[in-house]
Amino acid sequence: MQVAPDNLRRARPLLGTFVDITTSASRPIGRATRLRLEPSLRWTVYGVVAALFVSGAAWIMADALKDDPGGDAWQLLAANLLMIHGGAAMAMLVIFGALFPVHIRRAWRVRKNRLSGSAMVTLNGLLILTAFGLYYAGSELIRPWISGAHIAAGFALAILTVLHILLGRKSFGGGPPLPTRVSLRIQPRTK
Repeated sequence: MQVAPDNLRRARPLLGTFVDITTSASRPIGRATRLRLEPSLRWTVYGVVAALFVSGAAWIMADALKDDPGGDAWQLLAANLLMIHGGAAMAMLVIFGALFPVHIRRAWRVRKNRLSGSAMVTLNGLLILTAFGLYYAGSELIRPWISGAHIAAGFALAILTVLHILLGRKSFGGGPPLPTRVSLRIQPRTK
């Protein structure tokens, strides 16, 4: 009796053939064992998150100063900061979508940093909803509440991002590589 290797599973016969499902034994691409992002994506995430934090925090200061003497300059600065913040937010939406298959889903499957990761996904969702509300809310009654929630979630996410990175670096000690690709090979059935 021949025993299949660990990375090979036999499927049910399919019309007189067997389907072999194998996972690649080659070195994983992108340090898959550590769930660490590729350097280009990682630094893009860091840069966009920093741009969001700096533009948001600077906008809060400029908005508070727009009613002071010389407020026209602060008003102009606040408007430009909002444009930068909005553009960075659009970039973050793309990055957030890219993180789901390459980082979030894989980390969930190996049960790593679920608490901080879930909190980050929740805060990102809250920021998306409150940003939508700030852009489209016509009611001056609820706008300050939405703004306060957006600002609080933004500052919380900045702190949580640093914590999540530190926890990720500390908690993952390696382990077997995760499959990076699957190949299907159909062989004729031998009698």
